[in-house]
Amino acid sequence: MKTKFSQNANFKDLLKRNQNAIVDAALNGLEATDNFKLMQSLIKAMCDKHPDNSFKYIVISEEDLLNLTTNADSAIEQLFTDQLFIQNRHIVIDSNFNIQEVNNDLNKDNNETRRIFTQMSMDGVVVFMVSPEGIINYFVNGRDGGDSIFYESSALHSFNSKKPISELPRVLEDYRKHLKLRDTYSKFFVEKSHLKSLRADLGSELSDEQFVKANKQLLRNTPEDCFRDDLRMFLKEKLKVFFVQKEVMLESLKRLDIAMIDEDGEGLYFIEIKWVGTSIHKLGKRIGTTYSAKPRIVPEAFIQSAAYITELLAEEKDFKLGYLAVFDAREEELPEQATAPDYDLAIDVKKAFFVLSEEEQILVGLSVFGGYCSQEIGEMMRLNPNTVRSKRSRALKKMECVLGSYGEDEKERRE
Repeated sequence: MKTKFSQNANFKDLLKRNQNAIVDAALNGLEATDNFKLMQSLIKAMCDKHPDNSFKYIVISEEDLLNLTTNADSAIEQLFTDQLFIQNRHIVIDSNFNIQEVNNDLNKDNNETRRIFTQMSMDGVVVFMVSPEGIINYFVNGRDGGDSIFYESSALHSFNSKKPISELPRVLEDYRKHLKLRDTYSKFFVEKSHLKSLRADLGSELSDEQFVKANKQLLRNTPEDCFRDDLRMFLKEKLKVFFVQKEVMLESLKRLDIAMIDEDGEGLYFIEIKWVGTSIHKLGKRIGTTYSAKPRIVPEAFIQSAAYITELLAEEKDFKLGYLAVFDAREEELPEQATAPDYDLAIDVKKAFFVLSEEEQILVGLSVFGGYCSQEIGEMMRLNPNTVRSKRSRALKKMECVLGSYGEDEKERRE
């Protein structure tokens, strides 16, 4: 009679009692051995004692690692003071910490270096990478373990030359200047040749020249995606952050246009993207969507940003700051105050939202974020559709008043 271990109570109990050890052995393997842990601690101690401003890659076979010399403490001290070790970046050692091979040729880019060591670790060797900051990564069985995201000096230097996220307002101001460059702003708008064919499609009586001049501010289709991707790439190049991602989903299934985690991998920042102006239809043969500042930006965009903040706080995220970035592609000039946004002025939209009563918050949330019409909201809240519209209008005016008074308070404070 065959025993089915999956149905054996004693076997199940044994598995349960040794669950952590089994998981460690299955997932870690070599990393769970005493010699691996010893090697890590020895390298860490040497890095603290003999700091270096370059990357070091210490390579040892799995067999040698499992058979380290009993006098490893003194052996690794000799290794780290050996001129051959000091002068090279890539060092192959044996179980006695004797140098077997060195080279200084690994000047690949960050991802290429990571790929090389990942591949090497699949061929029976272990690579310990030490960064100038003393962070130790390791490569075992095709896996990269450790906290460093840099594998080459060039990548680390590039990162260190970037601005900390505390200077995000300054970086956004730099981006505003970047938008004025012809190569930048031209990619957001419909090309002149396309405008000429659009004139023919619409049967316009204007000449090509007149039509192009009248529609030079016509945006490409889905301009929000274009603006978001361009801003994200700019921030990625300029900011010292852990990551800059687009379309990050919240628990409510709402998406943050751009989300950033600070360099410590903790604080969360987001940027909500909106645009005003006119875009071309997706088929390219007629005018598409037009958005104006009211109510698209004031108050709806502010309310949406406030809802994101509220949800992030409710999810107990380490939320730091949210920004609303508005791309204005209208031809007319905005007032000076609007064209030079003060990014230090973090408009307290959350404060405005919580001025509303609970009923008004629900109503505005369903309308602005949920996209429900007055009829649908009325059915859910057991209100007449006309009542929904009037209550919504009053709620939005309340928020508008609070946001307006907040701006005046800030102006007085700065003066």
